[in-house]
Amino acid sequence: MDDNIPKDDRSYVELLELQKIKQQGSQVDVKVEASENEAFKQGEINAQNNLKPKKRKRNSSIELLRIISMILIIAHHFAVHGGFGYKSEEILLNRFWIQFLAIGGKIGVNVFILITGYFLINSKKTKVIKLIKLVFQMLTYSYIGFALTLITKKEEYRGRLLVQHLLPISYGIWWFASCYVILYLLHPYLNVILNSISREKFKNLLLLVFTLWCFIPTISMYVWTFAPSLEILSYNKSSLFWFVYLYSLAAYIRKYPIGENKGIKYVAVSFALYLIKWIITVILDVTDNKSDSNNLFEMNNLLILAISLALFIGFTNFTIESSFINFVSATTFGIYLIHETGCIRTLLWKDIFKNKEYKHSKVLIPYSIFAIVTVFIGCSAIEVIRIYTIEKLTKKIMEFITKVLEKFLKYIRDITRDL
Repeated sequence: MDDNIPKDDRSYVELLELQKIKQQGSQVDVKVEASENEAFKQGEINAQNNLKPKKRKRNSSIELLRIISMILIIAHHFAVHGGFGYKSEEILLNRFWIQFLAIGGKIGVNVFILITGYFLINSKKTKVIKLIKLVFQMLTYSYIGFALTLITKKEEYRGRLLVQHLLPISYGIWWFASCYVILYLLHPYLNVILNSISREKFKNLLLLVFTLWCFIPTISMYVWTFAPSLEILSYNKSSLFWFVYLYSLAAYIRKYPIGENKGIKYVAVSFALYLIKWIITVILDVTDNKSDSNNLFEMNNLLILAISLALFIGFTNFTIESSFINFVSATTFGIYLIHETGCIRTLLWKDIFKNKEYKHSKVLIPYSIFAIVTVFIGCSAIEVIRIYTIEKLTKKIMEFITKVLEKFLKYIRDITRDL
């Protein structure tokens, strides 16, 4: 401080300097406190973000299994819709190969529904937009199929045919797709039941249905093979009920995992059982029990279920991440709808690939593989085009229908609340 300043003035200046120092100190404290608060808030946000469950990536191994199941279904259709019809005395490699392909169809269906149950068991409600998209997808291919029928004249035009294609779900153009839509509508209510019962009761329920709808019918069918005069009850023929059972079975596996770290063993067991099933089928066919061997291809046949289940459990214990597999897998339902539409089915197997002409051909095995892969890739490409054209063009219409339907359902819930 300057010595030339008078004492009184000097005291005043000292006071001002002290106040300035205090002000600077308080400003520093405020800045420090603000920094501390900011750091605390950021830490709190980071902690909350860490606590939030990260979105689980879809296991591509199961999506790969979905692709395999659809290939099995196509292979089945190649065999059963190809018009091969071998005579009982024809002991040929080609005949055995066609039987090998035919076995896979119902295994593919079982696996497809098992995958559905595995993914949907934790779902709490039906997503209306997903349902609408599913219906629009079916309508699209139904109308295309009807147009092709008129153009190609593969089927005689009748009023019934028009009604079938206008309402494909109700009139079962695709039995599998119709059952799948109904299962999707039922799944939230199934989940309430399956998630509320104990593990012991859940297991007992599955064993009871297995005994009544799988074990007894299979044993009865094998007995009937050698004693066809016996009459078998047909209580176990409901595809929808069987879908519900498969859904429940997959739900149990999702809740209580089976075969951890044993995926390869389960897949190997599945393949071995497939070979056993094939040998049994060949024996029955060669011994002229053809009609009975066809019945042994049913979804609820013991060996068919065992193959499906072992394959499914095996793949649930693999871990693969692939956006390409997931992309292709998303087209599988469309692949089924395209190639199994009546008119297209006839065009594929009788006119394009001419299956029957290869009945005794030495190249039937490689040709059948070529045809199956070609149908898969071709139909997948068509489904991708539909997704990026027709589905995009109808997106607003589907969203509008979804909103209307959701409001209607809310209104129904409100007026029935007190009932």
